[in-house]
Amino acid sequence: MNESAMLSESIRNPEVDAHFQYLVDCYNHGLVRRLSIGLFSFLWVDNYSKVCGVFKSRCDYLKPRYLTFHERIMDIGFLGQWWVIDKKMEEFDINPNEWISKSDEKITQ
Repeated sequence: MNESAMLSESIRNPEVDAHFQYLVDCYNHGLVRRLSIGLFSFLWVDNYSKVCGVFKSRCDYLKPRYLTFHERIMDIGFLGQWWVIDKKMEEFDINPNEWISKSDEKITQ
């Protein structure tokens, strides 16, 4: 996120920027969890923060199901390398909207 923030908003890729903003928002709300299984690690999003005391956050029957766990995974790590974040960082400074010419904008309007 720090590397992406150093660039102008007109240069940043909007999809990658939105993904990083989502990661930061989830982290700030305390929803990001890390599950480490030997050499692999998973970053995933939980429904509620650990400090949240409402009934829904404490009830075992309302916790995320194992069958839908794959939908919550934000990134997969292997030996200290995060795959999704590294893949997104390859294109974080390429804004596809920057290459639209003025004539293309007039045609679409």
